[in-house]
Order: sequence, then C-alpha cells, then structure tokens
Amino acid sequence: LFHAYDGIIGNDLMTEHVHPNIHGQFLMADAFYREIKELGLLKDWSKEVNFDEAFSDIPITKIDSLQGKMVIDELKKSWPYDMSMSGRRPETSSFPGSTFEEVMAHNIHNKIAKWDEVMAFAYQTYHNDKTYEKALTVAESLIFEYPEQGKVYEMAGTTSMKLGNFKRAIFYYSKLNKIEPSALSANQLALAYIKLDDNSAAEKVLQEAKTNGYKVKELEEIKNEALSTNQDMN
Repeated sequence: LFHAYDGIIGNDLMTEHVHPNIHGQFLMADAFYREIKELGLLKDWSKEVNFDEAFSDIPITKIDSLQGKMVIDELKKSWPYDMSMSGRRPETSSFPGSTFEEVMAHNIHNKIAKWDEVMAFAYQTYHNDKTYEKALTVAESLIFEYPEQGKVYEMAGTTSMKLGNFKRAIFYYSKLNKIEPSALSANQLALAYIKLDDNSAAEKVLQEAKTNGYKVKELEEIKNEALSTNQDMN
C-alpha cells in the first residue's frame, strides 16, 4: 500500500522504521473504507466523506503531537538506533519548554500528570482564553477516548455553540441527549435548533423531554435565550 502510494516510505508516512504515523494509519483505514464501498457491503453512501475532509477532521491536539514527538525522539536514542544503548533507556528531558502546550506535553511524558487531567485543564484554559477551536479539538479527542460519557459531548456541543457552528452543536447535543438524557441536554439541543431557525425540531425535542418527565424550558423562553446570546456576540 505505502509503496504504491509514494515509492519509498519516509517520515511523511512512518514514525520510525516500523509504525505508521497518523497519515500512514489513515491511508490504511481509507483502503479498507474504499474496499467496503467497492464490495457493496454498505448500501447507503449518501453521507460519504472524502479523504481530505475526513483527514482534516481528525482531532489531534498540539499537546498530543508534541508528546508523541517526545516518544519518538526518545525511541530513536535507544537501541537499535544507538547500539551502545542495549539494555538501557535514555534519560527523559527535564526541560518542560516555554509554551503552554510544551509544558503540558512534558507533564504527560514524564508522568507528572495523567493525560485526561491535562486534557481537562487544557480545555478549560482554552475556553478562558477564548481559543475555542483548540478547546473543540480537545473535547473531540476526549470523545475518542471516552465515547460512552455524556460530559465530553456536552463539552464539544458547548464549544461548537461558542464558535457559531450550530450544525456541529446539534450533532454533539443529540449524542448527549441520547446517552444521558436530561433537561439540560434537551434545552441545549433545542437552543441549537433555534439558532438554525428550526423551531419545529426544537419544539419536538422539548415535547419528547416533557413526555419523559424532564422539566425543560418553554420554547419561547429558549427563543429569548437565543436572541440574548446573539446580541452578546454582536
């Protein structure tokens, strides 16, 4: 597969001499994806996503990229890259770096903090700094790790709302409303629908929540909330 793709396998596809990097792994996944389509194993391809769009949508945080580089750099200082290191491991760097992401990556790599603790802290930091694109990437990476937990979908939905990406917010709030239904999940999903002027969908969400015993807001109240947030953004 890789030979056919680029002639000689290099750093654009491999982390070192054995393991594919993100691009390499995605090429393998795409090969399976295309074969499934060619064999007709799935019938409905109306929502097919092309390679470039899917690849650009992978939630990779700067922190994870830096920590991954630390792992590879350390590996390449070990045997068999350095024959004198047989039976030994290289010392880890004690310098944490200067940027926020470098410090967080250093803390994960040196086991000063756990990955999920760093991600939670990074998410809050990015929100406080209003760098919502970074916060959304963190939330989406947490979804990959904890797909059964409603909180991570709430984080992604909330951040999508901040970015004004209401379709994405609906996607994540719908997941939240299915995994952990509550008045909060129904209210937030209804708000996202109203932001897209889909009042009928918002009303349906609220009615279903009421039927299931949740004390949700009235449609007009959520409309006023949507209007208020529009004014704040302006």
